[in-house]
Amino acid sequence: MTKKLEELGKLKRSLEVEIPLEDIKQTYNQVFRHIKSHRMSGFRPGKFPKGWLDKRFKQAMAHEATERVIPNRFNEIVAEMELLPATQAVIEELDFDKNKPLKFKLTFEVQPELELPDYQKINLEKQNEAATAEEIDDMIDRFRKNQAAFHKKAEGSAAAEGDQVVVDFDRTIGEDTVEERKQKIYLDANMLADIKSNIIGMTVGETKDFSFTITEEYLPEHVGATVHFHLTLQELDESVLPELNEDFFAAVNPDIKTEEDLREFAKTNVLDQKKWTSRMAYHQSVRDQIADCYDEFDLPETLLEEQEKQTEADIKKEQENITEEELEKQKAERMQSFKKGLRVDYILQQISAKKSLIPSQELIFKRFTSMANLYGQDPGELMKSQYGGMFYQQIVRQLSEETVLDYIVDQILGEPEEPAAVVAE
Repeated sequence: MTKKLEELGKLKRSLEVEIPLEDIKQTYNQVFRHIKSHRMSGFRPGKFPKGWLDKRFKQAMAHEATERVIPNRFNEIVAEMELLPATQAVIEELDFDKNKPLKFKLTFEVQPELELPDYQKINLEKQNEAATAEEIDDMIDRFRKNQAAFHKKAEGSAAAEGDQVVVDFDRTIGEDTVEERKQKIYLDANMLADIKSNIIGMTVGETKDFSFTITEEYLPEHVGATVHFHLTLQELDESVLPELNEDFFAAVNPDIKTEEDLREFAKTNVLDQKKWTSRMAYHQSVRDQIADCYDEFDLPETLLEEQEKQTEADIKKEQENITEEELEKQKAERMQSFKKGLRVDYILQQISAKKSLIPSQELIFKRFTSMANLYGQDPGELMKSQYGGMFYQQIVRQLSEETVLDYIVDQILGEPEEPAAVVAE
């Protein structure tokens, strides 16, 4: 196989490939045999109109080359050349014949070539991972809330903090409305304040309309847009927390026998949660700062053009009567955010490639199994489905990024330390 790579300026590349006849002949023959096996109405088996076989071969082989042969060879070549494609390759030329080599020309864009960053330019604030007595008490309260019993509140009672409600609502963003019925909501600190504050004070049967501006906490993909709710309170229950007794201990964990065991178990949960929270904070801090380790670098023009069109369409859909001036302002802000995110992604991907930072299959399978169980699905059956395959690849991408971010954090802070002991108050 011969190949020729040409730089077309900045990140654009042209790749000409020729696959020798001896290497592609088997594929030609397979396609040809498959066509000949067809039976055409009005003709004897194996007989076809003059020129039909050659014409049909051209069509079928072009499909085979586009769908399988070229993508497979392209992946082999970019791996061999250590290229990192940033856009899907476009077939510019395709030439073949049953008795000739298969030739094709592709154009695509690559990621910018980057050196490893100076990690010490990134400032990370060491997180406190000690467990305080108050935090342990809060964790025990959370265990109790998880085991709480719920009873109907007296007729005419208003929803209050800590209650559980069942609501019907219509949620509208731009022209899109989502209808949800019989949604159970617990009015605690984990509930979005913009929604909780509007439900508190409502009585059963009451309907309320309210709106608020979407934040990152609620729907990251719609930040800045206005969401409208039409909500009806259908059921209202108050919670009754369990006593700290043997039945409660066993419900939390079969190994817990005493209140001291319960506190130790709660402490472990607090420390694990803090460790996870710290890890996520470190990751976000790295993502926020790592692009500043570099001067501005080129980004694939094709991706930027496509994203700009999509961004404009999204804004117009969310805000029907937006002015041209406001449209351009919001589009510029979103594109700036997109470009920064793209730069960060490329930096992380190249660190991963240069340092061979790949998550283990064991870790990938563990995350996949955990997520499948969370959604009540059998991991084995999920993996067999098309959705399961896409879900698996999403997990691979997530873990690949987390692996690189963990590596960077370790370069800055050193090896992770053991969690500190409980801090007495």
